[in-house]
Amino acid sequence: MPSGTGRRFFVAIGVSRYRNLPEEQQLGRVGADVRAVRDLFTAFDYEPVLEGMGGYESANDIREKIRRWVADVDLTDEDVVVLYR
Repeated sequence: MPSGTGRRFFVAIGVSRYRNLPEEQQLGRVGADVRAVRDLFTAFDYEPVLEGMGGYESANDIREKIRRWVADVDLTDEDVVVLYR
């Protein structure tokens, strides 16, 4: 069980534009919602990482970015990662 001494990371994925939706059905508030949730977690000492994901990346691109980040940051059992999508 983690003791709470690890690092805290926040990853957000927000998609506001979809190729097959007409303009009036696009999700224009997604960016603001992602920023609001990021700010909330930042206030609880979470470090935002991989910001800006979800714009035009494919699911495979996002998985690869997360995989590379996890390898680079060398996560431990004490670390906490929150994924907001």
